Amino acid sequence: MFGSLKPTRLYLLCSFVASLVLPNATSASIFTSSEVEKEDHNDNLYSGGVSIKKLVKELKRKKSRGSKTMSASEQKIYSDRGDIQVLADFYRNNDVPDSMDKNQTASATSRAGVYDVVIIGAGWAGISAAMTLLSKGITNFKILEASDYIGGRSRTVYESFNGEEIPIDLGSMWLHGGVDNPLYDIVTQVGGIPTRESTFSERVYKKNNGGALTNQQLTSHYYQLYENGFMDYQARRQESTNNDEALQISKNKYLNTLSSTEKKDMTKYFTTAYIELEYSGLLTEMSLWWWDMDEYIGSADDLFLPEGYSPLIEGYAAPVLNKIETGAEVTKVNYKPSNQNVKVIYTKDGSRSVLNTKKVIVTVSLGVLKADTIQFLPKLPKNRRNSIAKLGMGEMNKIFLFWNPNDVFWPSNIEIF
Repeated sequence: MFGSLKPTRLYLLCSFVASLVLPNATSASIFTSSEVEKEDHNDNLYSGGVSIKKLVKELKRKKSRGSKTMSASEQKIYSDRGDIQVLADFYRNNDVPDSMDKNQTASATSRAGVYDVVIIGAGWAGISAAMTLLSKGITNFKILEASDYIGGRSRTVYESFNGEEIPIDLGSMWLHGGVDNPLYDIVTQVGGIPTRESTFSERVYKKNNGGALTNQQLTSHYYQLYENGFMDYQARRQESTNNDEALQISKNKYLNTLSSTEKKDMTKYFTTAYIELEYSGLLTEMSLWWWDMDEYIGSADDLFLPEGYSPLIEGYAAPVLNKIETGAEVTKVNYKPSNQNVKVIYTKDGSRSVLNTKKVIVTVSLGVLKADTIQFLPKLPKNRRNSIAKLGMGEMNKIFLFWNPNDVFWPSNIEIF
Protein backbone atom coordinates (compact mmCIF):
# COMPACT_ATOMS: atom_id res chain seq x y z
CA MET A 1 0.00 0.00 0.00
CA PHE A 2 2.68 2.50 1.00
CA GLY A 3 4.68 1.86 -2.14
CA SER A 4 2.18 4.11 -3.95
CA LEU A 5 2.49 7.12 -1.67
CA LYS A 6 5.29 8.93 -3.49
CA PRO A 7 3.25 11.73 -5.17
CA THR A 8 1.67 12.93 -1.93
CA ARG A 9 2.91 14.28 1.39
CA LEU A 10 -0.30 14.12 3.44
CA TYR A 11 -2.75 11.24 3.75
CA LEU A 12 -6.03 10.79 5.59
CA LEU A 13 -6.38 7.22 6.80
CA CYS A 14 -9.57 5.91 8.38
CA SER A 15 -9.88 2.34 9.64
CA PHE A 16 -7.83 0.41 7.07
CA VAL A 17 -8.50 2.56 4.00
CA ALA A 18 -5.98 5.16 2.82
CA SER A 19 -7.29 8.21 1.00
CA LEU A 20 -4.72 10.04 -1.12
CA VAL A 21 -5.41 13.64 -0.31
CA LEU A 22 -2.78 16.08 -1.38
CA PRO A 23 -0.49 16.41 -4.40
CA ASN A 24 2.93 18.08 -4.73
CA ALA A 25 5.63 16.27 -2.80
CA THR A 26 9.31 17.00 -2.37
CA SER A 27 11.95 15.71 -0.03
CA ALA A 28 11.83 16.67 3.63
CA SER A 29 13.65 16.34 6.90
CA ILE A 30 12.69 16.77 10.53
CA PHE A 31 13.30 19.57 12.99
CA THR A 32 12.43 19.21 16.65
CA SER A 33 12.14 21.90 19.29
CA SER A 34 10.45 22.26 22.66
CA GLU A 35 10.43 26.06 22.39
CA VAL A 36 9.20 26.84 18.91
CA GLU A 37 8.74 30.54 18.28
CA LYS A 38 8.33 30.32 14.52
CA GLU A 39 7.39 27.81 11.86
CA ASP A 40 9.94 28.86 9.25
CA HIS A 41 13.00 27.21 10.85
CA ASN A 42 15.61 25.67 8.59
CA ASP A 43 17.92 22.76 9.25
CA ASN A 44 20.75 24.82 10.69
CA LEU A 45 18.67 26.45 13.41
CA TYR A 46 18.28 25.15 16.93
CA SER A 47 15.54 25.70 19.52
CA GLY A 48 14.33 29.29 19.63
CA GLY A 49 16.12 30.15 16.37
CA VAL A 50 19.72 29.86 17.64
CA SER A 51 22.09 29.34 14.71
CA ILE A 52 24.13 26.14 14.95
CA LYS A 53 26.96 28.02 13.28
CA LYS A 54 26.95 30.61 16.06
CA LEU A 55 26.35 27.95 18.67
CA VAL A 56 29.43 25.94 17.68
CA LYS A 57 31.52 29.10 17.57
CA GLU A 58 30.37 30.05 21.07
CA LEU A 59 30.98 26.56 22.40
CA LYS A 60 34.51 26.49 21.06
CA ARG A 61 35.14 29.95 22.45
CA LYS A 62 34.02 28.85 25.93
CA LYS A 63 36.04 25.67 25.65
CA SER A 64 39.17 27.68 24.80
CA ARG A 65 38.63 29.59 28.04
CA GLY A 66 38.99 26.49 30.11
CA SER A 67 35.61 24.75 30.03
CA LYS A 68 35.78 21.02 30.59
CA THR A 69 36.03 18.82 27.52
CA MET A 70 33.96 15.85 26.40
CA SER A 71 35.07 12.36 27.20
CA ALA A 72 35.94 10.03 24.32
CA SER A 73 32.66 8.16 24.77
CA GLU A 74 30.69 11.43 24.73
CA GLN A 75 32.42 12.52 21.54
CA LYS A 76 31.57 9.17 19.92
CA ILE A 77 27.90 9.50 20.85
CA TYR A 78 27.85 13.02 19.49
CA SER A 79 29.59 12.07 16.24
CA ASP A 80 27.46 8.97 15.67
CA ARG A 81 24.10 10.54 16.43
CA GLY A 82 24.60 14.16 15.47
CA ASP A 83 21.59 14.70 17.73
CA ILE A 84 20.47 18.24 18.31
CA GLN A 85 19.38 17.39 21.85
CA VAL A 86 22.88 16.12 22.62
CA LEU A 87 24.20 19.37 21.20
CA ALA A 88 21.86 21.28 23.48
CA ASP A 89 23.05 19.31 26.51
CA PHE A 90 26.67 20.11 25.75
CA TYR A 91 25.75 23.71 25.11
CA ARG A 92 24.45 23.89 28.66
CA ASN A 93 27.75 22.36 29.79
CA ASN A 94 29.78 24.84 27.74
CA ASP A 95 31.38 22.09 25.68
CA VAL A 96 31.99 21.02 22.07
CA PRO A 97 34.26 18.40 20.46
CA ASP A 98 37.37 19.64 18.63
CA SER A 99 36.89 17.00 15.93
CA MET A 100 33.58 18.40 14.67
CA ASP A 101 33.59 21.73 12.89
CA LYS A 102 30.53 23.90 12.31
CA ASN A 103 29.72 22.43 8.87
CA GLN A 104 29.94 18.85 10.13
CA THR A 105 27.72 19.79 13.07
CA ALA A 106 24.96 21.25 10.91
CA SER A 107 25.10 18.34 8.47
CA ALA A 108 25.00 15.71 11.19
CA THR A 109 22.14 17.47 12.94
CA SER A 110 20.06 17.52 9.75
CA ARG A 111 20.71 13.84 8.98
CA ALA A 112 19.86 12.69 12.49
CA GLY A 113 16.54 14.56 12.46
CA VAL A 114 14.99 13.09 9.32
CA TYR A 115 11.74 11.18 9.68
CA ASP A 116 10.31 9.43 6.67
CA VAL A 117 6.76 9.42 8.10
CA VAL A 118 4.87 10.98 10.99
CA ILE A 119 1.59 9.25 11.88
CA ILE A 120 -1.05 11.27 13.74
CA GLY A 121 -3.17 9.03 15.94
CA ALA A 122 -2.45 5.71 17.65
CA GLY A 123 -5.80 3.99 17.19
CA TRP A 124 -6.30 0.97 14.97
CA ALA A 125 -5.69 2.92 11.77
CA GLY A 126 -2.52 4.55 13.08
CA ILE A 127 -1.07 1.37 14.53
CA SER A 128 -1.95 -0.56 11.36
CA ALA A 129 -0.23 2.10 9.27
CA ALA A 130 2.86 1.81 11.48
CA MET A 131 2.88 -1.98 11.25
CA THR A 132 2.57 -1.77 7.46
CA LEU A 133 5.52 0.61 7.32
CA LEU A 134 7.51 -1.75 9.49
CA SER A 135 6.66 -4.69 7.22
CA LYS A 136 8.06 -2.69 4.27
CA GLY A 137 11.32 -2.07 6.08
CA ILE A 138 10.50 1.57 6.91
CA THR A 139 11.55 2.19 10.50
CA ASN A 140 12.27 5.93 10.56
CA PHE A 141 8.81 7.10 11.66
CA LYS A 142 7.05 8.53 14.70
CA ILE A 143 3.48 8.27 16.01
CA LEU A 144 1.82 11.16 17.85
CA GLU A 145 -1.18 10.37 20.07
CA ALA A 146 -3.14 13.05 21.94
CA SER A 147 -4.51 10.69 24.62
CA ASP A 148 -2.50 9.07 27.39
CA TYR A 149 -3.24 5.60 25.99
CA ILE A 150 -3.23 3.88 22.60
CA GLY A 151 -6.14 2.20 20.87
CA GLY A 152 -8.51 5.07 20.08
CA ARG A 153 -12.04 3.92 20.84
CA SER A 154 -10.74 0.46 21.75
CA ARG A 155 -10.17 1.11 25.43
CA THR A 156 -10.64 -1.26 28.34
CA VAL A 157 -10.96 -0.04 31.92
CA TYR A 158 -11.52 -2.10 35.06
CA GLU A 159 -14.20 -1.87 37.71
CA SER A 160 -14.07 -3.67 41.06
CA PHE A 161 -17.14 -5.75 41.92
CA ASN A 162 -17.44 -8.50 44.54
CA GLY A 163 -13.67 -8.63 44.87
CA GLU A 164 -13.07 -8.99 41.12
CA GLU A 165 -11.59 -6.59 38.58
CA ILE A 166 -14.13 -6.60 35.76
CA PRO A 167 -12.88 -5.47 32.32
CA ILE A 168 -15.17 -2.93 30.66
CA ASP A 169 -14.81 -1.88 27.04
CA LEU A 170 -15.74 1.76 26.70
CA GLY A 171 -15.75 1.48 22.91
CA SER A 172 -15.42 -1.50 20.60
CA MET A 173 -16.24 -4.84 22.22
CA TRP A 174 -17.36 -7.28 19.52
CA LEU A 175 -15.45 -9.10 16.82
CA HIS A 176 -18.18 -9.10 14.18
CA GLY A 177 -17.87 -11.91 11.68
CA GLY A 178 -15.82 -13.93 14.15
CA VAL A 179 -13.04 -15.91 12.52
CA ASP A 180 -13.78 -14.23 9.16
CA ASN A 181 -12.90 -10.82 10.59
CA PRO A 182 -9.35 -9.65 9.67
CA LEU A 183 -8.85 -8.75 13.33
CA TYR A 184 -9.11 -12.42 14.20
CA ASP A 185 -5.78 -12.90 12.43
CA ILE A 186 -4.35 -10.35 14.86
CA VAL A 187 -5.93 -12.22 17.79
CA THR A 188 -4.08 -15.32 16.62
CA GLN A 189 -0.87 -13.38 15.94
CA VAL A 190 -0.78 -11.71 19.36
CA GLY A 191 -1.71 -14.91 21.19
CA GLY A 192 -3.13 -15.30 24.66
CA ILE A 193 -6.30 -13.33 23.80
CA PRO A 194 -9.36 -15.38 24.87
CA THR A 195 -12.54 -15.16 22.78
CA ARG A 196 -16.08 -16.30 23.40
CA GLU A 197 -18.73 -16.98 20.79
CA SER A 198 -21.72 -14.67 20.93
CA THR A 199 -25.11 -16.02 19.94
CA PHE A 200 -26.99 -12.74 20.41
CA SER A 201 -29.76 -14.78 22.00
CA GLU A 202 -32.70 -12.53 22.89
CA ARG A 203 -35.52 -12.38 25.37
CA VAL A 204 -38.24 -9.86 24.55
CA TYR A 205 -40.88 -8.90 27.11
CA LYS A 206 -44.29 -7.48 26.29
CA LYS A 207 -45.27 -4.20 27.87
CA ASN A 208 -47.69 -3.93 30.78
CA ASN A 209 -46.33 -7.10 32.41
CA GLY A 210 -47.42 -9.13 29.43
CA GLY A 211 -44.63 -11.64 29.92
CA ALA A 212 -41.91 -12.81 27.53
CA LEU A 213 -42.36 -13.90 23.94
CA THR A 214 -41.43 -17.48 23.23
CA ASN A 215 -38.50 -18.12 20.90
CA GLN A 216 -40.96 -19.31 18.27
CA GLN A 217 -43.03 -16.11 18.53
CA LEU A 218 -39.92 -13.93 18.38
CA THR A 219 -38.57 -15.75 15.31
CA SER A 220 -41.92 -15.53 13.58
CA HIS A 221 -42.21 -11.79 14.23
CA TYR A 222 -38.62 -11.23 13.07
CA TYR A 223 -39.12 -12.78 9.63
CA GLN A 224 -42.67 -11.52 9.11
CA LEU A 225 -42.22 -7.95 10.35
CA TYR A 226 -38.54 -7.18 9.85
CA GLU A 227 -36.63 -9.43 7.43
CA ASN A 228 -39.50 -9.97 4.98
CA GLY A 229 -41.46 -6.94 6.15
CA PHE A 230 -39.78 -3.60 6.79
CA MET A 231 -36.49 -4.50 5.07
CA ASP A 232 -38.28 -5.49 1.86
CA TYR A 233 -40.51 -2.43 2.09
CA GLN A 234 -37.66 0.05 2.41
CA ALA A 235 -35.71 -1.73 -0.36
CA ARG A 236 -38.66 -1.24 -2.75
CA ARG A 237 -38.83 2.42 -1.79
CA GLN A 238 -35.11 2.80 -2.49
CA GLU A 239 -35.81 1.74 -6.06
CA SER A 240 -39.03 3.70 -6.54
CA THR A 241 -38.28 7.12 -5.02
CA ASN A 242 -36.84 9.91 -7.14
CA ASN A 243 -35.48 11.84 -4.15
CA ASP A 244 -33.61 10.61 -1.12
CA GLU A 245 -35.30 10.92 2.26
CA ALA A 246 -34.87 9.93 5.89
CA LEU A 247 -35.26 6.22 6.58
CA GLN A 248 -37.75 7.16 9.30
CA ILE A 249 -40.28 8.12 6.61
CA SER A 250 -40.27 4.58 5.23
CA LYS A 251 -40.65 3.21 8.73
CA ASN A 252 -43.67 5.41 9.41
CA LYS A 253 -45.31 4.40 6.15
CA TYR A 254 -44.65 0.74 6.87
CA LEU A 255 -46.09 0.99 10.39
CA ASN A 256 -49.30 2.35 8.87
CA THR A 257 -49.70 -0.92 6.95
CA LEU A 258 -49.71 -3.04 10.13
CA SER A 259 -52.96 -4.10 11.72
CA SER A 260 -52.11 -4.52 15.41
CA THR A 261 -50.34 -2.59 18.15
CA GLU A 262 -48.19 -5.63 18.98
CA LYS A 263 -46.90 -5.83 15.41
CA LYS A 264 -46.14 -2.12 15.40
CA ASP A 265 -44.32 -2.39 18.74
CA MET A 266 -42.28 -5.36 17.52
CA THR A 267 -41.33 -3.50 14.34
CA LYS A 268 -40.18 -0.54 16.43
CA TYR A 269 -38.11 -2.91 18.55
CA PHE A 270 -36.45 -4.54 15.53
CA THR A 271 -35.60 -1.23 13.82
CA THR A 272 -34.18 0.16 17.07
CA ALA A 273 -32.15 -2.95 17.96
CA TYR A 274 -30.93 -3.88 14.48
CA ILE A 275 -30.54 -0.50 12.81
CA GLU A 276 -30.34 2.43 15.24
CA LEU A 277 -28.19 0.63 17.81
CA GLU A 278 -26.11 -1.08 15.13
CA TYR A 279 -25.36 2.21 13.36
CA SER A 280 -25.43 4.43 16.47
CA GLY A 281 -27.83 6.82 14.83
CA LEU A 282 -31.48 7.71 14.51
CA LEU A 283 -33.55 6.71 11.49
CA THR A 284 -34.43 10.39 11.14
CA GLU A 285 -30.76 11.04 10.32
CA MET A 286 -30.18 8.06 8.01
CA SER A 287 -30.42 8.17 4.23
CA LEU A 288 -32.96 5.82 2.65
CA TRP A 289 -30.72 5.39 -0.35
CA TRP A 290 -27.37 4.92 1.36
CA TRP A 291 -27.79 3.67 4.93
CA ASP A 292 -27.22 -0.01 4.07
CA MET A 293 -24.28 0.28 1.67
CA ASP A 294 -21.91 -1.52 4.04
CA GLU A 295 -21.15 -5.22 3.79
CA TYR A 296 -21.09 -7.67 6.66
CA ILE A 297 -17.84 -9.54 7.29
CA GLY A 298 -18.21 -13.26 6.66
CA SER A 299 -20.88 -15.55 8.02
CA ALA A 300 -19.27 -16.90 11.19
CA ASP A 301 -20.72 -16.17 14.62
CA ASP A 302 -19.60 -12.96 16.27
CA LEU A 303 -16.97 -13.19 18.99
CA PHE A 304 -16.67 -11.39 22.29
CA LEU A 305 -13.37 -10.56 23.98
CA PRO A 306 -13.88 -11.33 27.70
CA GLU A 307 -10.68 -9.53 28.71
CA GLY A 308 -11.39 -6.51 26.55
CA TYR A 309 -9.91 -4.92 23.45
CA SER A 310 -6.97 -3.08 25.04
CA PRO A 311 -4.85 -6.22 25.51
CA LEU A 312 -5.37 -6.99 21.81
CA ILE A 313 -4.29 -3.66 20.37
CA GLU A 314 -1.48 -3.28 22.91
CA GLY A 315 -0.15 -6.68 21.91
CA TYR A 316 -0.50 -5.80 18.25
CA ALA A 317 1.32 -2.49 18.75
CA ALA A 318 4.20 -4.01 20.75
CA PRO A 319 6.76 -3.74 17.87
CA VAL A 320 6.12 0.01 17.51
CA LEU A 321 5.45 1.08 21.10
CA ASN A 322 8.85 2.78 21.31
CA LYS A 323 7.83 5.01 18.39
CA ILE A 324 4.66 6.32 20.03
CA GLU A 325 4.52 9.57 21.96
CA THR A 326 1.32 9.88 23.97
CA GLY A 327 -0.06 13.12 25.35
CA ALA A 328 1.05 14.80 22.11
CA GLU A 329 -1.86 16.82 20.72
CA VAL A 330 -1.30 17.89 17.13
CA THR A 331 -2.58 21.40 16.47
CA LYS A 332 -1.27 22.18 13.00
CA VAL A 333 -0.01 20.45 9.86
CA ASN A 334 1.78 22.80 7.49
CA TYR A 335 2.29 21.20 4.10
CA LYS A 336 2.71 24.35 2.00
CA PRO A 337 4.41 23.50 -1.30
CA SER A 338 6.94 26.26 -0.64
CA ASN A 339 8.18 24.40 2.45
CA GLN A 340 10.99 21.94 2.10
CA ASN A 341 9.31 19.78 4.76
CA VAL A 342 5.85 19.04 6.07
CA LYS A 343 5.74 20.61 9.52
CA VAL A 344 3.71 18.93 12.27
CA ILE A 345 3.15 21.14 15.32
CA TYR A 346 1.98 19.60 18.57
CA THR A 347 1.72 20.42 22.26
CA LYS A 348 2.64 18.28 25.23
CA ASP A 349 2.65 19.27 28.90
CA GLY A 350 2.14 22.89 27.93
CA SER A 351 5.10 23.12 25.55
CA ARG A 352 5.08 23.20 21.75
CA SER A 353 7.18 21.11 19.41
CA VAL A 354 7.64 20.89 15.67
CA LEU A 355 8.45 17.82 13.60
CA ASN A 356 9.42 18.10 9.94
CA THR A 357 8.86 15.00 7.86
CA LYS A 358 8.66 13.67 4.33
CA LYS A 359 5.18 12.20 4.72
CA VAL A 360 2.27 12.56 7.15
CA ILE A 361 -0.49 10.00 7.68
CA VAL A 362 -3.51 11.47 9.48
CA THR A 363 -5.58 8.77 11.21
CA VAL A 364 -7.62 10.85 13.65
CA SER A 365 -11.33 10.19 13.99
CA LEU A 366 -14.05 11.85 11.95
CA GLY A 367 -15.08 13.72 15.10
CA VAL A 368 -11.63 15.31 15.42
CA LEU A 369 -11.68 16.31 11.76
CA LYS A 370 -15.14 17.82 12.13
CA ALA A 371 -14.08 19.77 15.22
CA ASP A 372 -11.20 21.42 13.30
CA THR A 373 -8.84 20.91 16.23
CA ILE A 374 -6.05 20.35 13.70
CA GLN A 375 -5.32 23.28 11.41
CA PHE A 376 -4.14 22.31 7.92
CA LEU A 377 -2.05 24.81 5.96
CA PRO A 378 -3.15 25.13 3.25
CA LYS A 379 -6.69 23.95 3.94
CA LEU A 380 -7.59 20.45 2.86
CA PRO A 381 -8.99 20.30 -0.69
CA LYS A 382 -12.61 21.39 -0.90
CA ASN A 383 -13.90 17.94 -1.86
CA ARG A 384 -12.29 16.44 1.26
CA ARG A 385 -13.70 19.18 3.48
CA ASN A 386 -17.14 18.64 2.00
CA SER A 387 -16.91 14.91 2.66
CA ILE A 388 -15.88 15.50 6.27
CA ALA A 389 -18.76 17.94 6.77
CA LYS A 390 -21.39 15.67 5.22
CA LEU A 391 -20.37 12.36 6.73
CA GLY A 392 -22.39 11.52 9.82
CA MET A 393 -21.04 10.04 13.02
CA GLY A 394 -23.30 8.16 15.42
CA GLU A 395 -23.19 8.32 19.18
CA MET A 396 -24.15 5.55 21.56
CA ASN A 397 -23.90 5.69 25.34
CA LYS A 398 -23.11 2.57 27.30
CA ILE A 399 -24.40 1.91 30.79
CA PHE A 400 -22.85 -0.96 32.73
CA LEU A 401 -24.95 -2.55 35.49
CA PHE A 402 -23.53 -5.10 37.92
CA TRP A 403 -25.85 -7.77 39.31
CA ASN A 404 -25.35 -10.15 42.18
CA PRO A 405 -25.91 -13.70 40.91
CA ASN A 406 -28.94 -14.20 43.17
CA ASP A 407 -30.64 -11.13 41.65
CA VAL A 408 -30.41 -12.23 38.03
CA PHE A 409 -33.94 -12.92 36.78
CA TRP A 410 -33.22 -13.91 33.16
CA PRO A 411 -31.87 -17.21 31.81
CA SER A 412 -28.07 -17.39 31.88
CA ASN A 413 -27.87 -18.04 28.12
CA ILE A 414 -29.70 -14.80 27.24
CA GLU A 415 -27.46 -11.96 26.01
CA ILE A 416 -30.06 -9.39 24.97
CA PHE A 417 -33.47 -8.58 26.40
